[in-house]
Amino acid sequence: GTHVYYKYKFHVVELHPDVNAVLEAVIWDNSRPVDPWAKGLEWASTEMHQTDILPVANALDDLVETLRLNSSYTLFLINPKLPYPDFSYGYRYGFSREELDKLRNNADLLGQLNERPQVRPYLRMSHGLKEDVHSLYSSVLERTGELREEKKLEKEVEKDRAKLHKLVDEKSAETPK
Repeated sequence: GTHVYYKYKFHVVELHPDVNAVLEAVIWDNSRPVDPWAKGLEWASTEMHQTDILPVANALDDLVETLRLNSSYTLFLINPKLPYPDFSYGYRYGFSREELDKLRNNADLLGQLNERPQVRPYLRMSHGLKEDVHSLYSSVLERTGELREEKKLEKEVEKDRAKLHKLVDEKSAETPK
């Protein structure tokens, strides 16, 4: 039979603890109990919580864009610190069945969910700040020697490109007009 082989190249990047802290803030600020009205909006840490996945996904998309990792597949391994020792949570897109049941009878309750203050910082960076991040990233690559290898590879590609252009010119000159 036919065999297909895939070649993967991995780059592992350990992010600064502050990045993890921002992601934790996004997770916890967008978490709520599966049934937020079970105890009259007094949310206990022992209840099962749900985290809206969209704000977390948007924060990770911003991070990928900022670090210029969007030309490849990116896998995040995140182990957020729990806000309380007995806190349990999962990710959800949209509302839980309990929330939908309550909202069906009283749409004003949606306002109560939205009144929760937002404390998460925004990860969108200005163009200048992005350039600072890329300069910092380049200096890290330079210290680890990876930048030299990247520049060496660019020079090799440039040489190969020049050889290819020369070969095309030679073959074009040989072709009768």
